[in-house]
Order: sequence, then structure tokens, then C-alpha cells
Amino acid sequence: MTTTPKWYMPVAVTALLWNVLGCVVYLADATLTAEDIAGMSAAQQALYAARPA
Repeated sequence: MTTTPKWYMPVAVTALLWNVLGCVVYLADATLTAEDIAGMSAAQQALYAARPA
């Protein structure tokens, strides 16, 4: 029977948390409404509009 290395579980948990954070950020961006965008500063609106689809 083989055992997993001690570093495996901390790395796996860190990778899982990183991916969950990425999903949360994507969903927050994907659910922006027109009112949310209108509430941004002019510079933020320009950056948001300049992003590729």
C-alpha cells in the first residue's frame, strides 16, 4: 500500500481554494448589471469596455 506525500494535501487544498476563488471572481464579473457598470468610475468603465469578448 502506498502513502501520499505529506505535501500533497496542503497543495491540493490550496489549488482547490485558488480554483474556487477564480470561479467566484468569474461569476461576479459575469453577473454585472448595467447599473453596476454605470456606478464605476470613468476609468473603470473604459477598462471594462476595452476588454475582449
